[in-house]
Amino acid sequence: SGVYQNVNLSDKEAQYYTTIYNQVPKDIDGINLTLKGTIDFLKTSELQIDNLKNVWNQVINPNAQKVTKNDLYIMLRLVAFDQQGLKASAGQAVVNAPNNLPYFKGIPLPQQNVQLSNDNDDFGDFVGPNMSQNTQSNNQSQGSNAQNQQTASVSYTHLTLPTIYSVQISVVAVFLK
Repeated sequence: SGVYQNVNLSDKEAQYYTTIYNQVPKDIDGINLTLKGTIDFLKTSELQIDNLKNVWNQVINPNAQKVTKNDLYIMLRLVAFDQQGLKASAGQAVVNAPNNLPYFKGIPLPQQNVQLSNDNDDFGDFVGPNMSQNTQSNNQSQGSNAQNQQTASVSYTHLTLPTIYSVQISVVAVFLK
């Protein structure tokens, strides 16, 4: 416990890992995590017990009485690598971030916005970052003809392990009188 240097987390890792850290039971000091609470939480990764033992034994000293935040973060990275079918050492997990965040039952992954656009279709910028600007300029050029504008939002989440995709699509329709 506490053997490895501090993990340098990406912004998305820091946000997600802090959420996880806040949910794992703390030791009496209120900072470090309990051994049992950490083990119980790691089981929600749905990895096989042998894989979880490997993750644990790489990071936690057999005589440890607590789990530090840094220990947890290294184990979270190791779980993520394992869920992606990759084997990594704790030393590698300190310096290398996995491609995807780890999945834990009951902990929602942060939404990842996906930009949809295809310049080879007949819709031009129908879905894209300039959509609201195009709509405004079209409204101005059409004058009083564009009086009724409606916006619809569709949210789609596709859950497949180890990756969760969340796609949000906004559609603006202008009705002419």
